[in-house]
Amino acid sequence: MPGKRWFSLTPMILIAALIIAVHFSLPPAKGIDLKNILGMWEGEFTGKDSSKIFPIRVIFHEDGSYQYDSAYKTTKGIVKLKKGKIHLLWDGWEGMTFSLRQEKGRQMLFNENPGFGIYRLGRVK
Repeated sequence: MPGKRWFSLTPMILIAALIIAVHFSLPPAKGIDLKNILGMWEGEFTGKDSSKIFPIRVIFHEDGSYQYDSAYKTTKGIVKLKKGKIHLLWDGWEGMTFSLRQEKGRQMLFNENPGFGIYRLGRVK
């Protein structure tokens, strides 16, 4: 009865082969590369009640560092790209996290913190 045993495994083998074929035929997941964000980005922060609006500037450098400037603070640190997000790290702390989006044909960095406000920056250079 060895032939019958192989016959019962055939559907499982076919399903496994199909899963492997589909996996290797899919395009790679889109991520963010440091090259996609290099340069200067400017925009603004708008508080959740729109009472606070102030300018922001972030400069991303080729070495993986950044400089963040706002009306309230300036920080320098490193950029960490993880799961399609841009994380700004300084002095061991994880700070701002941005998503890269397309809005009306323009690249934008976006962060929304429901309890705090919205950050929107566009590429300058």
